[in-house]
Amino acid sequence: MNEINYQKVEEVRKYFRDLMQAQWMEDSFLTWKWWLLLFLTIIPIIIWWKIVD
Repeated sequence: MNEINYQKVEEVRKYFRDLMQAQWMEDSFLTWKWWLLLFLTIIPIIIWWKIVD
């Protein structure tokens, strides 16, 4: 029978994690959309902080 062991599953999991990380670094990280989302996350917090304080 074809037996799948924990080591093989762990190797495949690490391989896919590395693929996903490489794809994210190439296609998403530091793009204009990434910066926009970052600013749209931080700006409301700063505005709220100024209003409340």
